[in-house]
Amino acid sequence: MNRSLVAVMLIVAVVSCSPALPPDTRAADESAIRQALAAGDRAIANKDADQVMQFFADDAEIFAANAPAMRSSELRALLKDAFADPNLSVKAEPVKIEVARAGDLAYGWGTYVQTSTDPASGRVVTEHGNWVTAFKKQADGKWKAVADVHLSAAPPEPAR
Repeated sequence: MNRSLVAVMLIVAVVSCSPALPPDTRAADESAIRQALAAGDRAIANKDADQVMQFFADDAEIFAANAPAMRSSELRALLKDAFADPNLSVKAEPVKIEVARAGDLAYGWGTYVQTSTDPASGRVVTEHGNWVTAFKKQADGKWKAVADVHLSAAPPEPAR
């Protein structure tokens, strides 16, 4: 056999053995993530801790503004305290959602506005900030947050 024919046969063999790409579901996945974000906003507005917890994977890491890092398992206690505040409101606005071509991971980022009562002063305060969330598609096909970061956009307090 000549070398050209062997090379062509080798290329055909490699290409025919390569797995086919899965269907491109990025648009549908982005829509599902946007729906999950909206459901999370509604759950907070309704002060429904069970529904808020549905947004997070069991092993999620959460990095809230002005708070220590926590696992999703620790979030429920924080929600109980936060939901006791009659002034609590949170609105997150997604700016971008990007889904990996493989359809298993995604990230999103956006802005948020949170109004709550400052426990030290008793005054109602409003915090503006940014968020970044990493999502992972679960075995049941649902998207859940696996890492959630909130950063206050407030200027730092002056040194005393």
